[in-house]
Amino acid sequence: MQGKIWNFAEKYGFSTKYAGQLQLCCEEIIFEMLNNCYAQDDKTEMEVEIIYSEVEKISELNLICGGKNYNPFADNEKTFEDDLGMTILRKVAKNFNHSCNAGKNVIKFQLV
Repeated sequence: MQGKIWNFAEKYGFSTKYAGQLQLCCEEIIFEMLNNCYAQDDKTEMEVEIIYSEVEKISELNLICGGKNYNPFADNEKTFEDDLGMTILRKVAKNFNHSCNAGKNVIKFQLV
């Protein structure tokens, strides 16, 4: 996945910093969902989509995954020490959205 993100970033002329932030956001949300949606031996299903608007200069990350219903954005009380990954994500992304459709978690957020 890392190579595909960097190829995507190159295609749209993203700075190295922006590409790194995009990759970090992908990794952190995937890790968060793996840790909270699936038991250790469960089959894992995930789909990641990155959409870039050249007009608005915004990337949108969409993640669809199975497992139990879990909203990673619901607990704003977690501290840096509790959850470093989500703390980083909240600092570099915006417009967080979670829904559960047909037994799948649908996560969306934007990186400016």
